[in-house]
Amino acid sequence: MTLLGQYIDQTLLRRPALERFRDCIAVALAGSRAVEYHTSVSDYDLLGLCDSPTYARLVRDTGNDPSVAGIDIPVDKEEAKAILGAEVDFAVYEANRIRRAFDELNDTVLWIWTNARPVVDPVRALSELQASFRGYPQNVLEQKLKQHYLRDFHLSVHGLTYHPESGNVFAVLNTLTNKIGEYCKMCCLLDGKPFPYEKWLLRACADTRLGARLLPIFEKVLAILSGLHNDLVGQWPQVRRAIDMIDTDAADALEDALVSWGIARTWLDRSYHDRHGVLFGPPQ
Repeated sequence: MTLLGQYIDQTLLRRPALERFRDCIAVALAGSRAVEYHTSVSDYDLLGLCDSPTYARLVRDTGNDPSVAGIDIPVDKEEAKAILGAEVDFAVYEANRIRRAFDELNDTVLWIWTNARPVVDPVRALSELQASFRGYPQNVLEQKLKQHYLRDFHLSVHGLTYHPESGNVFAVLNTLTNKIGEYCKMCCLLDGKPFPYEKWLLRACADTRLGARLLPIFEKVLAILSGLHNDLVGQWPQVRRAIDMIDTDAADALEDALVSWGIARTWLDRSYHDRHGVLFGPPQ
């Protein structure tokens, strides 16, 4: 058994709140360490999964509200650091709730749980959960791609300022970073992958086929944004270049990738007229 497995089996699951449930709880390593984005000081993010009766008893024993999505279990962080060399965060979730999120194709939940690495899984709860996701249905994936494409379009129309005299640095920073986020999500989806929460979005994008090509553009744009120093007028040539890199260089590559994936060029050309139905229609 690995050092992490020993810690979970011999220390974590022997805590008073958990010991009686140890044979009913699966535990997985999640987050940055599961996908090898971590540093030597990164926390160990551990996820527990259990059936509904076990979860109900845990809720009662820990004094939590039954409606909570997960139960944070207190961990002796110094003890964890002494054993593993880093702190540990641990939360337990009800399997049925996570399955519903899988059924709803919630991208971030899918990323977290499909990338989690089972460490202790006495009832194969995690293995079965992960096996239940076989990829996005084609029609759902198309709708997701269109939604994020139109969100990027919406940001261009309603987020950016094209007048440096406005001094609206917030609009530039907020819009361009959010546009990079939408591109990252589309890069993941184009590879058929769910995308992570914001902390790891750019890193996950770099692991995709299109994202590897777009990453140098994103890094140049972020370098420009970090040097604005609240001086939109003085830095406007650089800002204008950043906008062009996103809305021309990156956009051209993205649109070509969307067409190669199967979205009609005619839809892209008239997408402005579809923005309300896709942006504000039923969530997918």
